[in-house]
Amino acid sequence: MMEPLLTINNGNTNITAGTYTEGLDKVLDFKELTNEIKSKTTHVLIANVGPDFEKWNGPKFTSISELRNDNALLEMPINYSKSIGEDRLAGAYWVYKNWIQTKKANRVMLIDAGTFTTLDLITNDGFEGGHIFPGTDTLLKSFSNGTKLPRLRVKEMNQINTIPKDTEEAIYGSIQLAEKGMIEKWWDKFRPEIIILSGGLSFWYEKYLPKEIIKEPNLVHLGLHQLYKDLSH
Repeated sequence: MMEPLLTINNGNTNITAGTYTEGLDKVLDFKELTNEIKSKTTHVLIANVGPDFEKWNGPKFTSISELRNDNALLEMPINYSKSIGEDRLAGAYWVYKNWIQTKKANRVMLIDAGTFTTLDLITNDGFEGGHIFPGTDTLLKSFSNGTKLPRLRVKEMNQINTIPKDTEEAIYGSIQLAEKGMIEKWWDKFRPEIIILSGGLSFWYEKYLPKEIIKEPNLVHLGLHQLYKDLSH
């Protein structure tokens, strides 16, 4: 039976919607939402970090910011100001409920690789905080500020393991060195037990990470659904 819930992840680049049948059923591009789906929905939860909706003719939605107080999001303590992005909060909440509270881990590194890459730490003390870095494609785009440097794409990137021999290799290689070093330094400093990886560019970050990682491509929607379940009980 379809749950009367719609979740929306309004990101910096893409907007997606989640529908549910005893758990996450489908993740759709926002433009694929039909009036039939909206008519069966009574609750809409949103993680909103992108542009505001120009038009929304569905039920009134609730954003994560409306659910948190100064120091917590429901059961999860938050050691971070209210400036935190709602997508980071949604993902962290799912990790806290499904990994920390269930005693599967005490310290989790959460990587969300998209337009920006966030590295966050979730522990028994809740959401501890984290860092925001330019995403892989955002870094690639920055090289086009050079008059004669090419605009390269993530999907065309090969792993560079030797000293670069041309400009394309030099750009790709520099980004790979920077991102790998960033993750290794973070791991060494904050000592998580496991890594959970999400985001549209997570396929590339897998190359930098240990084999023991957990991949959750729809983490924001899972977090919003977890919030809905906890609010309903």
